[in-house]
Amino acid sequence: SHLVDSSTEAGSVHSAPVSDHNENDSDAGMQQQHQQDRISMSSSGVMSVWTANRKVCLRVSAVALPQEVLKWMDEFAEDLESVVHRQQASMAFAAGRTSVTVDECLDEVASQFQKRLEESSIGSCAVAGASLCGMSVARGCRTVLLDASSSAWTLRDSHHLGSGGFNSSVAERSKEAAPAEDRVHRSLWPSVLTGFQLASASGPLCEEPMRGVAFVLHSCHQVVGSDEQQGNQGAGAESVVGSAQAARAAAAAASAGPYGPLSGQVMVAMKEACRYNIFRRGFARICEAMLLLEVNCEQEVMGKVYGVLGKRRAKVLDEGLRDGTSTFYIHSYLPLADSFSIAQDLREAASGHVSFHCAFSHWELSDDDPFQEASLTAEEIEELGDQPLPPNMARKLLDAIRKRKGLASDEKLVKDAEKQRTMTRMK
Repeated sequence: SHLVDSSTEAGSVHSAPVSDHNENDSDAGMQQQHQQDRISMSSSGVMSVWTANRKVCLRVSAVALPQEVLKWMDEFAEDLESVVHRQQASMAFAAGRTSVTVDECLDEVASQFQKRLEESSIGSCAVAGASLCGMSVARGCRTVLLDASSSAWTLRDSHHLGSGGFNSSVAERSKEAAPAEDRVHRSLWPSVLTGFQLASASGPLCEEPMRGVAFVLHSCHQVVGSDEQQGNQGAGAESVVGSAQAARAAAAAASAGPYGPLSGQVMVAMKEACRYNIFRRGFARICEAMLLLEVNCEQEVMGKVYGVLGKRRAKVLDEGLRDGTSTFYIHSYLPLADSFSIAQDLREAASGHVSFHCAFSHWELSDDDPFQEASLTAEEIEELGDQPLPPNMARKLLDAIRKRKGLASDEKLVKDAEKQRTMTRMK
């Protein structure tokens, strides 16, 4: 499957630990089969994740956001964060009005997003008919959640989830829009939205925020037990219980199971669905933060300065002589990962006769696949032979970040190694 082949981290979830005992092997095999039955991916790239108690199944897919939408989110990042996360109105989405409310800002955000999505090529095929119901722009995230289950879930509804109460108009719209077995019930909206935000804040590659990803929620299938079905059949003959009492009874029944409340299970299932979607073969990429570096030096030390920049993967944009001086300037893009201790290296190379200034410029998407071994064709594997595949720059950055954070990596260390020696005495 795509999950096992795409990366070692995804494969470790499905692999069983090695043991010498048959009982342990059987238990590990049962756990592996249990995990594979709970998480699966279709040939079209739609991830199906069941909750631990097998009551709810979420079907989620991931597509790349168009560059037009991503530039719009970067341009209005502070305003979007103020409206979506802080729930404060912003005049950037006033649409010509002198005063605006948070609900009007949310409607304008959804309208502008839908307009830019329809103008791109992705709007007519991958997410046709999906409505914007969630967005994450905090801490560098640039992800959105789209509802394709016709549950009438909008961005304004997500804003009112924590206010309590029940909106009857939303319920009527969801009943008319989709069958009951496909749409997402309103009681699960907070858990689905929280799971999406948790996955956006820490991606599966190196626990960094995701950028440029749109998660599409296709359906939410709920399994009703025999007791619940009998209760629903007898509801017409008995008196209707109040909404507050029914909510408390449902919460108590959900928390009585061995897996905990259903809301927490749905949240974890949504988080796993979003994270595992990134492991599709050949789809994972890393975005590097690029700095705009300006170096001023004399002509005698320009060669040494270029040597320092070349070792740090700097991309030179422009160079020239400043008018009226003998100083040359060099403008370049420098990856943030290679910018540490550059001040000391430049001063040592130029003997102190250099000045520079750097600031954040943009995010650049790496063209290298960090898991290139999963995308090799049969001809490439045959040509490679027994030789190991050399790691590319994206994989090196990924391993360095995971090692710095204390996460699991493919690096193999020898512990308690002893020097090989012969035990017989030389005579």
